[in-house]
Amino acid sequence: MVRSRRVGARERHPNKPVLKAEGDKGVLLDPGGYFVFERVYENAKEFVKPENVVSILYFHQDPDVIG
Repeated sequence: MVRSRRVGARERHPNKPVLKAEGDKGVLLDPGGYFVFERVYENAKEFVKPENVVSILYFHQDPDVIG
């Protein structure tokens, strides 16, 4: 069963980071840039171990958002 969790730092942030998890593996979707990634990382750790994140997928092309 695939679980989906919003792991974004703020509701009003333009990107909406999501963690898709199945078993002990996870995929981060659009996890944000420098200023939000630490919060996304901390939230995602509640659901999967960092070493079990098998992919990170970015949808945004601007370097300030995916930096």
